[in-house]
Amino acid sequence: MSRPKLNRETVILEVAGEEVHITILNAGEDAWSIVEVVAGSFPPLSYREEGYPTREAAIQKSITIAADLLGA
Repeated sequence: MSRPKLNRETVILEVAGEEVHITILNAGEDAWSIVEVVAGSFPPLSYREEGYPTREAAIQKSITIAADLLGA
């Protein structure tokens, strides 16, 4: 049995006027995870949160996390 290929992707967006770097990981269909959210001058918030069915859902949750970090 082969292991699924892990695809890591960094998305750069603007949230509340600040550049935000979001790193997400895909381990196969319906298996997205948030790996890291870096917003503003804060140190990286590194964690793994699994269970997102789509890339868009993982990115949307990351935007919410970034907005909270920035106080927006």
